[in-house]
Amino acid sequence: MMTGKTCGHGWYRRFLKRHHILSGWTSESITKARNGRTRLFTTLYKVLIEHKISSSRLFNMNETAFDTNKGSKRVVAVCGSHNV
Repeated sequence: MMTGKTCGHGWYRRFLKRHHILSGWTSESITKARNGRTRLFTTLYKVLIEHKISSSRLFNMNETAFDTNKGSKRVVAVCGSHNV
């Protein structure tokens, strides 16, 4: 067992070659998170208008609730997976 080390690119490539059901992907968490936030604010706006809620009733939150990592990550998933 390797402690504190990462697998090399060659190992990763051979692993995927041995396991045909798997494939390498780049995760799309930022796009999905952005779409989720867009839906959230659209729904929030509709509720505010529909129920005539004052903006003084809205509360702020800090950035710890949002993933700000803009980098994408390589992941291994079953071939044909849509939610990676």
